[in-house]
Amino acid sequence: MELSYDDVRRIHRLEKNSAHLAALEKGFFEGLRVLVEDEKKKYLVSLKEFSPDQARSFSNLKKIIEEIFLLRQRKILHHALVAARGSEGALDHLTEEESHFCFELVKLVAAHQNFLDTVFGSASDASLANTTDLNKVSLRISSPVPGFVGADMLEYGPFGKGEKVLLPPAVAELLESRSLAVREN
Repeated sequence: MELSYDDVRRIHRLEKNSAHLAALEKGFFEGLRVLVEDEKKKYLVSLKEFSPDQARSFSNLKKIIEEIFLLRQRKILHHALVAARGSEGALDHLTEEESHFCFELVKLVAAHQNFLDTVFGSASDASLANTTDLNKVSLRISSPVPGFVGADMLEYGPFGKGEKVLLPPAVAELLESRSLAVREN
């Protein structure tokens, strides 16, 4: 994918003006790397020729790219915080690199949330311990299910046939729709 300075500015505007991630074409980061290399060569030539305009152009490009990364990181981090608390919803337009980043963030935030749960888990009030299961659906697994990542970017499974599990509604519906599990009362 070939990118221009104007393409990067367009993506920057999209990221800045939306709460959602902008859609990036496959190969965006490779195209960005090539653009930066080309612009860097021009920048080095401009230093030798004392051309402040080209030097300023590279500096601006660098700032725009850094801000794109920061904006996307914030959006991914926000999604990870929400997903780790069990809320549903997928984050659209993640690149392959960002999917890995988001997945690792969700795991870290969930682990930190589990730490907090252990603090409250030591309380003798049984009603506190049951509040985390209120939004879960009880299922009996009817066919073996390999491990998978749900829309909330959390790992589920693997589950064996006959196993009883508590899962978020969206994950439960997915397994039911594929005849892999049956809802229990």
